[in-house]
Amino acid sequence: MKAAIPGSTRKRALPKGQPGPDCAKQCGCGTCFTRDDLLHLPSLTPIGMLHVTGEPAASSMYCFTHTRWSCRTTFGLPVETFRDQIREKIPEKCLAGTAACAGHCSKIEDLELCENECSLAPYRRFLVERLVHRK
Repeated sequence: MKAAIPGSTRKRALPKGQPGPDCAKQCGCGTCFTRDDLLHLPSLTPIGMLHVTGEPAASSMYCFTHTRWSCRTTFGLPVETFRDQIREKIPEKCLAGTAACAGHCSKIEDLELCENECSLAPYRRFLVERLVHRK
């Protein structure tokens, strides 16, 4: 359930409560965020993507900081949360940890694009082009 932001047609996440069916992530402060919130709310700042070498690509995470002054929580959620938003083909092979890999996905603060034919590259492009671009 959402509440309207005064003077706007946009809605904001309701603070606290049990996660509803549209809740993509519940912050440590209790606020539930939808995927739309994660894409658009100015109080959610995308800070990067993290993949642990040797783990499956599906275990990679996008990290956000809830910048509300009373919260300041950083949280992660699986990159798969946005799979249906990625319009390009996702390669099967993950190149993380190989000689062909520049290691972008293993450094959370690294926001460089990756042009490798790697299963992580489309998720990185989505992060940089759709999430970070809105800052």
